[in-house]
Amino acid sequence: MGTQKTEKIEMYFTWKGNVDFVEYHDYEDARDAAKKMGQIVDPPGFVYKEEAEAFSKGKWDEYIEEHYKTFDAANYDAVIYTDGSFTSKDNTISSYGLIIFFKDEKKPYIESCAIQEVEGGKKYKIVRYNGDGEKEEQEYPFESRFEKSGLVSGSHVTVGELFGAMRSLEICCKERKLKNILLIYDRDGVKQGYDNRKDLNTAVGDAAYKYREFLQKLEEDGFLKDDGITFKKIDSHEVKDKQDEDEKEQYRVANKEKYPHAIYNDLVDILAKAETGIGIKRKQDFNVFRAIPDEFKGFPATAEADKRRKNAGHARNLVKYVVEKYDGKFRPIFRNQTE
Repeated sequence: MGTQKTEKIEMYFTWKGNVDFVEYHDYEDARDAAKKMGQIVDPPGFVYKEEAEAFSKGKWDEYIEEHYKTFDAANYDAVIYTDGSFTSKDNTISSYGLIIFFKDEKKPYIESCAIQEVEGGKKYKIVRYNGDGEKEEQEYPFESRFEKSGLVSGSHVTVGELFGAMRSLEICCKERKLKNILLIYDRDGVKQGYDNRKDLNTAVGDAAYKYREFLQKLEEDGFLKDDGITFKKIDSHEVKDKQDEDEKEQYRVANKEKYPHAIYNDLVDILAKAETGIGIKRKQDFNVFRAIPDEFKGFPATAEADKRRKNAGHARNLVKYVVEKYDGKFRPIFRNQTE
């Protein structure tokens, strides 16, 4: 993959009730700077000064209460968060993570999954794990409609994004027969494929074709109603190429408008990345790391650390723990539930 370009990152650290500004180039640099100031490594600094000030003054809980609001889900039977990932190392593995909140159930459903090409792309294998670590594995034959070598190598991250949406709707619509669903995502193809589900001819790529085909069958079998699903797209996770304070401020303000969706969008992304072995390179940009930093001490911040971890079990356990511990703080609130 070549050498990654070094990026200067500007951060604020707290130190004995004060706030110091630091520039660094990687996590180790940040850790050394923090140690020199007597600051604990996690959280590894703050992107925004107001966050660092709140943390340094012992007002972090108040800051979170103000900026991370619960979401009123009174109009829905279920709220879905799903995201996908892809590793370009061998071009054959994609993945998804999903968390579903149900109106009539206290416990959310959590799942992560790897989708991998086998036999040179003539088949693909799905390996799912639920939040309790239970495993389900299945192989499927595959022949590309678009003259690609395989499902994943032909569609890349789109496979995980769309298969995550498919699996979520299978659980909500087919298995539980729910009628009003909110699906929260961060990639355009999820809603686009739904809007164009009756037209298979314009599908770009095999994953998009399978997604529309799945939606057609779901509708034909009476599990999917035309107005039964509401889609909400939010920004993806990381701050990229934010060079000046105006741009950072715009990003911060935009984020305020999408809590708590940003929290769970981050968590399903963590699940998906863990399945492909992708590391979180700049975890200070993830809202969930900033909102509850103490829970993520020791969580791999780089691809190398993620490789040492070797499997996604730690990520699933951590996400499950965080979702359960902060139940009522960030999660959607339904009619029959209280904050």
